[in-house]
Order: sequence, then C-alpha cells, then structure tokens
Amino acid sequence: MRRMIKSKIRAAFIAPCLGTGGADMLMARLVANQKQIEWTGVALRDPLTVEMASNAELMWPSHVPIYNHDKNWQFPFVDHAPVSFADSILHACKDADIVVTWCVPELPSYLTTVKLPVIEYAQNSDSYARKVVDSNALVTTHRAACSLEAAKVYGDVSDVTIIYNGIDLNRCAPAKGRLIQRQAWGIPEQAKVVLYMGRLVKEKHPEDLIRAISSLTDDYIGIYVGNGLMLDQLHDMASSMCPGRIAFVKPEYFVGDFLAAADCFLLPSDFEGHPLALMEAMIAGVPCVYTDFGVMQELHKMYGPMGQMVPRGCSNDVLAEAITKIESDEAMAYRNNARLAVWDNFNISRITTQWEEYITDCLFDYHRKQRRSLIYPVKPRVPMEFPQ
Repeated sequence: MRRMIKSKIRAAFIAPCLGTGGADMLMARLVANQKQIEWTGVALRDPLTVEMASNAELMWPSHVPIYNHDKNWQFPFVDHAPVSFADSILHACKDADIVVTWCVPELPSYLTTVKLPVIEYAQNSDSYARKVVDSNALVTTHRAACSLEAAKVYGDVSDVTIIYNGIDLNRCAPAKGRLIQRQAWGIPEQAKVVLYMGRLVKEKHPEDLIRAISSLTDDYIGIYVGNGLMLDQLHDMASSMCPGRIAFVKPEYFVGDFLAAADCFLLPSDFEGHPLALMEAMIAGVPCVYTDFGVMQELHKMYGPMGQMVPRGCSNDVLAEAITKIESDEAMAYRNNARLAVWDNFNISRITTQWEEYITDCLFDYHRKQRRSLIYPVKPRVPMEFPQ
C-alpha cells in the first residue's frame, strides 16, 4: 500500500547542462509534468550557451529556479548569483528533501554540507559514465537507470530501478504538416526522405546516413537535424559522396513537422541508453532503421520488433537494403507495433507517475534506514524467576 504524505516532497536536480540531449529534455519534462513533487531548483555545472539557453527557456518551467555561476552569459530566467558550482548546489538544495542527479562526477566534494538522499540516474554505461557513478558512490543512496543496458554501469544491477525515458507528445505533433515542411526544405513530394535527428558525434555514426544515401537511387534524400563535433566533416562527406542529396537543418525543440516530412528514421549508434529521438519517430509513425545496440535488443524481447534492426558496423549495402524495405508489409507491421508500445509504455504521463512513486519510496526508505541506524542495541532482559 502506498504511503500517504501530508505535503509535496521537495526535490533538487544537479545536472551538467541544459542542452537538447535526451537526459536534458527528460529532466525538463519531469519538472513540468510532476504534480506530487515540488522542485526547489536545478544546479548547472557548465555554462549555458545562447543556443542552449533558447531551448532551456522554451522547455523549462518558469517557476523552477535555475542556478548557474557563469557570468559570461547573462540570461533573465537563470539565477547567476552563485559564485561557484558548489554554491549553485547549495542554492538548489536549500529547501530540498532529496536530490536527483545525472552525469556529474565528484559529487562528494560538492555535497559536504548537504546531507540528503541522492538518486543517481544513469543514461549511459560507457567509461565516462562508470567514472561518474564510481566517484559518487559515497553519497549515492539510490540508483536508477533509463534501461537495463544503461544499468550495467553500476556493475551489480540487483538494486537498480529502471525508469525509461518519457515522450512528450506535444513535441512530436506537426504544426504545418508534411507537404509544407518539404516545401520549406525544397524537397519534392515524391522524394523518399531518410531522417537523422540527434547529436552529430562519433559514437552515433551519423556518417552512415551519407553512406547509405550514396548507395541508394537518386530519389532518396538524407536530412540531418542536429549539431555536434562532426558537422563540418559531414558537410565535406556529403559534398563528395552525394552532392545535392543531403541537407542540414538547425535543431528545434518541436520536431513534429520534421518527423511528418520523413519516410524513414535512421539511428546507427554504437550505444544508446534509451533514445528519445527514436521513440519520438516511432510515436509519430515513421518507419525506423536502427542498429542492434543493447536497449533495442532489450525492447524487442519485451514488445517484439519495432523496426528494421541491423548489426552495428554493417556495410553500406546492408543499411541501404534495410531502408528500401520501409514500405514493405513487414515494416508497416513493425511501425504499428512500435507506435503502440511507445504510446502505452513511454508516454511522459506514465513515466512521470513512475518517477513520483520512485522518489517518494526513496525518501521513505532513506529515513527508515536513518531511524534504524540511531537505535542502540539493547541488552536482552533476563526473565524473572517466580517462586514455585
């Protein structure tokens, strides 16, 4: 039976940044949608760029303070009073009952005066993520992850709670529609558009879109929506391998029109914790092609095939062949199955409820253990002897 609480639990976030990544957007959605948790603030380690700030201002609820010590960029919705990251943490945690954090190493050095339960939320299981969770082990009281694959970062997963990422349906809803978006891109209606949406970084292998398009007929067009370290390299590759058939689009918070204009969504990553962009494509009804990274093997076992899954590091021809199957009966069955699975299990309302219950349980568990640790051992009472 769930415990009754007299008032809302107050929670603080400690995060590296507020960008357009999956963890950043999940954090904003949780804060915006939760009814039983009162968020006292978020402490940011890294400076906000202008681009990050525009996204953060759009998706972050105005009633939750954001603390950042960087003075180079001044944003009206950010409290720049803190003089350091540690000071930002003190501001955010001042009235909190519990802390939720992700991807911020060395927390013990910042939480020297903050004695609160800490939930570490893993979105990855790579070497850096392992460094983060190991460095925070002294202050972490509860462990969670966005998938079984991401939970492997902890080693022993027996006490890890899995809470998948949640999809904001408003973000995926088209405002203009397929035809108008294609006209804005200068793409013919009869063209077959393959969409990549996400960070342009090495581990996601965005270059595979160009390689696949170069192996397909001229009616296939590739669209990149994203930024990252590989942007210039991808421009050069596109110019040399398939000129005129690749377009680069600046990312926006609302992606419904991008998804409406696509015929196929491609995600050729080496690893994903639980990819929001892929789930958004599925809920929008876009046929998907993706590599066999761990979480999709995990979801296939739970819900059945959700798209065309190909081996990581596969050849251009294998990837191109999977893309050409997007209109097959099999691909349509996968698409419908994926849409239902995401709708039922990964909508933000359901995930928000899971987080509210989990945070509540963690807080009660923490105080139960604290009370138990304060109980001194009592010497056993000697039974009284009564005369016969």
